[in-house]
Amino acid sequence: MSRSAIALGLGLLAASLGGCKWPGGDDSQGVHITAQLPPSQGTDLDLYHIRVYLITAEFDAEQPAPDFWRFLDETQVGLSHRRLLAANGLRIAVGGRLAVERLNETIDASEQLGSRLISTVKATPGQVLDVPLGVSMQDCTVFSADADGTVWGREFPGAATMVRIHCRAADRPNHTEVSIAQEIVYGDPQPKHVPAGRSQVMTMEPPRYRFADLESRIVIREGDLVAVGLMPGRWQSIGEQLFAAPGAAGRRSVTTLLVQPVLLRPGQSVQDSPAPTVP
Repeated sequence: MSRSAIALGLGLLAASLGGCKWPGGDDSQGVHITAQLPPSQGTDLDLYHIRVYLITAEFDAEQPAPDFWRFLDETQVGLSHRRLLAANGLRIAVGGRLAVERLNETIDASEQLGSRLISTVKATPGQVLDVPLGVSMQDCTVFSADADGTVWGREFPGAATMVRIHCRAADRPNHTEVSIAQEIVYGDPQPKHVPAGRSQVMTMEPPRYRFADLESRIVIREGDLVAVGLMPGRWQSIGEQLFAAPGAAGRRSVTTLLVQPVLLRPGQSVQDSPAPTVP
């Protein structure tokens, strides 16, 4: 199976299913997760260059999912918060250049794993990026666990689930703080006043529910990536709604989101290293 990079524009979440390695496809092509090279001269904009990848595993429902999390570091998230995430079907980890190499090797060698680059964007520090995943415009029920272990359920009519991402410069040089949150947009649009200069305007927007206790802030070295995915075994959790889906008959599909930011300081730009090809 051959591999080549997927060329996408800079539009937010310009997802493309064409030209990607996908489980079960014999003639498709895939995208390698590429390491970010150091910034070079080229632009006077102070932005983040953010790449968003999806890794999808499709496997027999009675079998465990292919494990590539062993290449990633989950200890960057505090233990108590990691337990809270796990209770809600979520896990978050960090990976550097070596992890990228191991991920690519594992994906290349597996018929169950596929990867694709869904977006390359430039965003200002703190600008929120919404990545729609999982449920799309359908009723869903989510069971959530609080820090004290209390589990409660809530129904969301006409819901769409998403991951919210924004990046800021960390206190340490050459490090970035990545914020990851989960949100559900649901129901009919309602009137909402939003600031517009010195006044306010009324817009019609559907309600949003954010799982505030589950928001994670991770400090990473520039060029490293953050992985967000499913912790199995939490039925109808927000993690399951976002990252798990039925596959073909007797099979299951699990998705993992990878976020890779690099800060572009004034007068700097970033070049992606070329994606290697595998005969």
